Amino acid sequence: MHIIVWQFEVVRESIEEFKTIYGAEGEWAKLFSLASGYLGTELLQSLGSSDRFITLDRWQSRDSFEVFKQQYAAAYAQLDTRCDGLTLREEKIGDYLKPDSLESTSL
Repeated sequence: MHIIVWQFEVVRESIEEFKTIYGAEGEWAKLFSLASGYLGTELLQSLGSSDRFITLDRWQSRDSFEVFKQQYAAAYAQLDTRCDGLTLREEKIGDYLKPDSLESTSL
């Protein structure tokens, strides 16, 4: 399993909208679900700072995510642009594999 982790600092007035769009049933998840290999998204909110969030996007493999990016590049860019005003900062933390997936995947 390939997991992509993002961290966000959200505009305080936009927290509810951000949660709606980035949550497990949100617009990002709906876009990702158009592709084969998408397994789900989890949205986590910081206990220490209510405007900080992390998303975990799960894919069957890195390849399935790469195929998604190619097939849906325009829709991805459009949604990303539409969400620009919701955050003060966003950072891709990285790409991760579950340890039990490492044996069958080349890094």
